[in-house]
Amino acid sequence: MSTLFPSGDESLHKLYAAPSICRKTENNDGENEAVSTYNEILYTGEKLKKRIFLQDEAGMGKTTFATKLILDWCNQVEASSLLPESNPPFYDASTIHEFKLALFITLRDSVVHRDVTKMIKEQLIDLMYADTDREEAYLLLNKLMQTERCLVVHDGLDEWRDPEGKVAQPI
Repeated sequence: MSTLFPSGDESLHKLYAAPSICRKTENNDGENEAVSTYNEILYTGEKLKKRIFLQDEAGMGKTTFATKLILDWCNQVEASSLLPESNPPFYDASTIHEFKLALFITLRDSVVHRDVTKMIKEQLIDLMYADTDREEAYLLLNKLMQTERCLVVHDGLDEWRDPEGKVAQPI
């Protein structure tokens, strides 16, 4: 992936190395369960989880994993069809394609907001739309967030503080 050698370009799907992710059990008995699909992260059985937290030291791949998840949603292609390996980790893209909308929000860039839709407006809508179209795009975003299944990935929760000092995570 270099402009110096354009013939050497490769798909991210071929270069990406999935992180080792384990689920901590609620009873905290020290047992960790390996997780290797989006389905295992997003669902408990048939039930969609409302919130999921990835926790690890800095530089361990949380942001890269979150970015790859959004990229898989954007591609709308079963990524496993792009790889020779039969069951690579986190390539069950059909699971994330159930979401009508998927967005990536960098919390460290939203230090003055606590409302997720305002963060999305600041980080995405205000950058992508002309002044005259922003209000309509924001109204559409709010309608989608209320009526459709949406996935909003927040990156950098450890770097974010509620400007009002009341909540531990954006609302």
